[in-house]
Amino acid sequence: NIMKSDKIKEIIVKNSKKYSANKVHSNSINIYPSPATNIVNINFGVKSAGTVTMSVYDMLGKNISTIINNENMEQGEYNKQFDASNLPSGVYKLIMNSSDGETITKSIIVQK
Repeated sequence: NIMKSDKIKEIIVKNSKKYSANKVHSNSINIYPSPATNIVNINFGVKSAGTVTMSVYDMLGKNISTIINNENMEQGEYNKQFDASNLPSGVYKLIMNSSDGETITKSIIVQK
């Protein structure tokens, strides 16, 4: 029984390592918490090496913050944080542009 349990653990560890080594197949963004009050966590994937720009805009199109400014990034998954503590409640747009021509837009909801 112990041997069976050890085998299962070994398989899970091997699979999790293999999974974490998978390539990123598309640019993606995940934002949490939603709604946010202070710090917004931004997890994003870059599918191909190149430059990335990521900015936050209000609903009138005014640039509130540039999180990444034409930074050279390798393919992979990244984490950034955005401080929304000084923003009033509302909906903001996070826009990520990459040198492969893809643009992703996500909403950030700030609630005080």
